[in-house]
Amino acid sequence: MDTSHKEILSKLVRGISNKCTSIFCGAGISYHSGLPLASELVKKILAVLDIKEADASIIFVAKF
Repeated sequence: MDTSHKEILSKLVRGISNKCTSIFCGAGISYHSGLPLASELVKKILAVLDIKEADASIIFVAKF
């Protein structure tokens, strides 16, 4: 699929406008924003989804 940059940006803008797109940035960029860091966010999502620890370790390599 050869999607142009304009098409990608257009879809991204629509997704954000419709509140159905989230943007995650690495390197602790959200550390002082009050949002959890990526590793903590993944842990919370897996917990809310009630994923078993053995299965979660396949998705996210960290000690819970």
